Amino acid sequence: MSNKTANSNNLNNGLDSSWQLVPISIKIALQNYEQILFLFFIPGLISILAFNFIGTGLASSKINFTPHQMIGIYILILSLVISFINFPASMYFRVRTVKYQKSLTIATCYRKGFKIFVKVWLVEIMTYVLITVGLIALIVPGVMLFRRFWLSPYYAVDNPNLSIREILVKSAKESKNHAYNIYATGGLLIIVSLFLSLVLGGSTIGMVLVYLLGYGFMFLPVLRYTAMTAKNVKS
Repeated sequence: MSNKTANSNNLNNGLDSSWQLVPISIKIALQNYEQILFLFFIPGLISILAFNFIGTGLASSKINFTPHQMIGIYILILSLVISFINFPASMYFRVRTVKYQKSLTIATCYRKGFKIFVKVWLVEIMTYVLITVGLIALIVPGVMLFRRFWLSPYYAVDNPNLSIREILVKSAKESKNHAYNIYATGGLLIIVSLFLSLVLGGSTIGMVLVYLLGYGFMFLPVLRYTAMTAKNVKS
C-alpha cells in the first residue's frame, strides 16, 4: 500500500469517502421519490411559490403590503407549518431507510415521527444554537461544535429513550474519532448547495431544479452517521 493510500485510510478512519457516498445517496433518493416528494419537495415548492408572490409585490409596495405580498406571506406561513410538522417524520424516514435499506410508507413516517416529535426538535434547536453561538463567538469553537453535534438529531431518532443531554454527549463522544469524515461530508454539502444555487438559482424554475438536484445529496449526512456508528460498535 502506498503512503498516499495509507494516509487517506487513516484520515477516513476506514470509512468510505464522502464522494463514495454520493452515488449511494442518489440511488436511495431515486428509490424513495414518493416519500421525498411528500416530505420535502411539496413544502419546498410551496415556499418557492410564496417568495415568488412576495417578490412580485415588492416593486409596487412602499409601506403597506400589497395583495400579492399578503398571499405570499400566507403561503409562506403554510410552508413553515408543514415543514415544522414534517421534520421529525423526515428525520425518521432518512435514518430508517438508510439503516434498514427498506422503503417506509408515509403513514409510518408520520406515526413514528410524532412519537419523537418534541425530542428531535429540541435536539435540532440545541444543535443549531450551540453551533451558531460557537461560530459567532469564535470560528474555532464553532467548527469544533459542528463536529460534535451536527449528527445529533440522528442520534435522537435512534435513541428516543435518552435525555437531550445524553444524546448530545453521545454525539460528541462518538464523533470524536471521525472529525475528518464529518467535516468532509459537511463541506461537500455546502459546496454542492452553493454551486447549484449560483448556477441555477436565478429564477423560479432554477430554484425548483436546485431543490430536485439537491435531494440526491440529502442522504449523505445519515449515510455518514450510519457508517460512523457501525464502525464505533465494531471497535
